[in-house]
Amino acid sequence: IQKSEQYRQRFKVPAGTKNRFSQLIKEGELTYELSSFIMDGYVPSNDFTSMRNQEQEDLNFKSDVEVFEKLDEISSEYGFKKGGRAKIFRDALVQFEALLQSNPPKKAALKQELKYILDEYKNVENVPVIQEEISKYLKE
Repeated sequence: IQKSEQYRQRFKVPAGTKNRFSQLIKEGELTYELSSFIMDGYVPSNDFTSMRNQEQEDLNFKSDVEVFEKLDEISSEYGFKKGGRAKIFRDALVQFEALLQSNPPKKAALKQELKYILDEYKNVENVPVIQEEISKYLKE
């Protein structure tokens, strides 16, 4: 298996973006899932807002060179001279976040983990005791 060529870039994104994503997707999965979205599901929205006069934070993004080439290709199609890759990246990020909010994979994964843990717990404890423990925890 040939290792793909990687590229890294720091993008300016609206403040709070990384925190919102941490609620929606596991940290290690963001780059892969976002890269896949850019390559296969992203359609530019035509709403490329400026980052001027906005609070910003840096988002480091490392992915296959092909992902960056796709961003550059779309940027060229829209005729951006400077900062086009970043504008396209932020547009893709906004769309990807909306997609995750409609069906957050982190929530599904946690639900699956909870089911597994509860099944294991039922093997060693009575259901009423488990219900009482869960009830206490949810009241905290």
